[in-house]
Amino acid sequence: RRVALKLRPRLIACFLTVLLSACIFVGIRGGSDAEVSRTRNLQYVEMTPQTVGVTVYIRADGSIDPPTAPIQRNGNIYTLTGNITSAAYENGIVIERSNMVLDGNAYTVQGTPLSGYGLSLCYVNNVTIRDINVRDFYYGVYAYMAHHNAILGSNITANDYYGIFLSCSSNNSIS
Repeated sequence: RRVALKLRPRLIACFLTVLLSACIFVGIRGGSDAEVSRTRNLQYVEMTPQTVGVTVYIRADGSIDPPTAPIQRNGNIYTLTGNITSAAYENGIVIERSNMVLDGNAYTVQGTPLSGYGLSLCYVNNVTIRDINVRDFYYGVYAYMAHHNAILGSNITANDYYGIFLSCSSNNSIS
């Protein structure tokens, strides 16, 4: 009986070491030759960048806040590089900049039952939103005093109150 008790902790330690090694190396590409040879038989998992629980802002000056948000800027074109998931009482993306394009790149801005706006456009003009999925917010898209904007080829679904809400806004197109 004592022998069995001595072997059991070693077995558990060995199992945990193998499990931990597998968890560390799944999804990592490259590294040293030793790391690559140890992980040759593991299946890689692609991880999509994602921002969770914080409102993302495209500021009037063109900056992105927080800077770690999965959005790449090229001039006036802002392209999502991953999904954005908002926490309760938060918005998805607040656009404060005019004369720009938000290319969703088929990514999703996801809310929770208590999230506010998926996309917020207040006091902006000439904004094009394309190829984005917005879901599970109170308002999918909320626009106030927003003129000459376009929403193209996007899926705005499963929002609690309105999919798209335009207030005091004119010359906007949705297709």
